[in-house]
Amino acid sequence: MVDPSNRTIEVIGLEDGRFQKRAVFGPKDVLTSFLYPDLAISLNSILHMDDVE
Repeated sequence: MVDPSNRTIEVIGLEDGRFQKRAVFGPKDVLTSFLYPDLAISLNSILHMDDVE
């Protein structure tokens, strides 16, 4: 889930039949996938939005 106001991305996953928050990433973080361990996305350019109101 992307929250542009707070410049965060929350990763939600299914655990014990319920959706749970797995991690929260900010603009200085590298998002890593629980399903694809080789996937890593630098969030600096994605979440660095100067004109967010």
